[in-house]
Amino acid sequence: EVREKSSKTKKEKFAKLTLEEKRKLTEKARASWHQQNSWVSKIELRIRSILQKMNVKFKTNETLFNYNYDIVIDNILIEINGDFWHGNPLHFEPGEKLFETLTVDEVWEKDRVKKETAENNGKTVYVLWETEINESTDEELEQLLSSWL
Repeated sequence: EVREKSSKTKKEKFAKLTLEEKRKLTEKARASWHQQNSWVSKIELRIRSILQKMNVKFKTNETLFNYNYDIVIDNILIEINGDFWHGNPLHFEPGEKLFETLTVDEVWEKDRVKKETAENNGKTVYVLWETEINESTDEELEQLLSSWL
């Protein structure tokens, strides 16, 4: 009963926040999570490894324009999208539920706005999907990354 009441109160407070306040909370939570856990997906580790082999200097998990970007190389941002977490269109149909409260369309819209925000601020954004990474050799991925840099 106490948990339910606490959860309801938190949801009500969150619903009253502005978009900017919600983004700041999200940014703070991400920073805390990264410090404590620093979990990175296998596909992102693979791309990082290839970039290191190429002697490319890059930053990871950079917050820009109130969004977190996976890999930052000067004005180039590389997003590593997991097929499930980002609803790869090869595997999901519009309207499908991804999470209890989100449809794939809502995730796509969030990703579109994130990409558009970066582009409107002079960045070039590339997206690598999990399927694409898993179906490519390191050499193929190196060629692709080289063409972006």
